[in-house]
Amino acid sequence: YRVSRMARARVTDETFTRPEQFDLPAYWTAWCADFAAHLPHYPVTLRCAPGALPLLPRVVGEGVRRQIEAAGPSDAAGRITLTLTFPSFEVACGQILALGVEVEVVDPPALRAALCDLAAHVLAIYRDAPEAGRRDSSLRSG
Repeated sequence: YRVSRMARARVTDETFTRPEQFDLPAYWTAWCADFAAHLPHYPVTLRCAPGALPLLPRVVGEGVRRQIEAAGPSDAAGRITLTLTFPSFEVACGQILALGVEVEVVDPPALRAALCDLAAHVLAIYRDAPEAGRRDSSLRSG
């Protein structure tokens, strides 16, 4: 729960007294571990092109930097393989779409198939759009 998500706060006259034997650091450590253990996990293996590396922290979070640094050697095309954990299938789908052609889902097959279907729908939208509504083809990459 991020502080940045708080809309407002107000000071009240309410107070409390913490019991003397209460160990806040121990409680917080245990609470965080329990919280993390119960979060939904959706692991995804991605093959990442070099262009994905600066995008990944912005799209999936800063924690991915450690995984990038610890990744094995890149293949002949400079791609690395990472296994990332997303909160759900839907979040994985949206964040991976945001990375465009810089990543390829290796596993799980269901996510790979869903992204293929979504790409086909996007292609149909733009393929069927009137010529005047299309962007200049010089703006398209590779």
